[in-house]
Amino acid sequence: LRTATNSLLDLAAASAGHRILLSHASEVKIERWAEVPKSNPDVEEVQIEVQRGLILIDLPPLSAASKFELKGSNFVAGVRAGPTVAAINADGSVLVQAGTIVYLLVSSTDSKVTAFTLNPGQMFDPVALTVKRIPSSSNQVWHPFFK
Repeated sequence: LRTATNSLLDLAAASAGHRILLSHASEVKIERWAEVPKSNPDVEEVQIEVQRGLILIDLPPLSAASKFELKGSNFVAGVRAGPTVAAINADGSVLVQAGTIVYLLVSSTDSKVTAFTLNPGQMFDPVALTVKRIPSSSNQVWHPFFK
């Protein structure tokens, strides 16, 4: 899926209650989107590759058996059970407004994997390679979602 400059793509999965917004000049590849709605509890497996730009997600609580992952060139951001609102950029930055995201960073030099847990109000800074509070200057990222 790809958006042009000054355009947005808003996807809503009616059966699961997911809402995904692809920001302007962005591109993602849906690698897997599977639901088993009659299982107890409902099991979902979603894998999205963020190739360019920004994707915003608004997800209801997921079952413990479900998996919702967003991948970039050197990271995987996995959503955990609770309702989640987050922004994931192809550059590796992740901002969490609600919920918890486990962020796996893969070193480009030795393929070593380092895990970080991001909670509400936190972000992963791909330049400093650290978790920090979301600065107020970054809050405009939520505006397309909550107009």
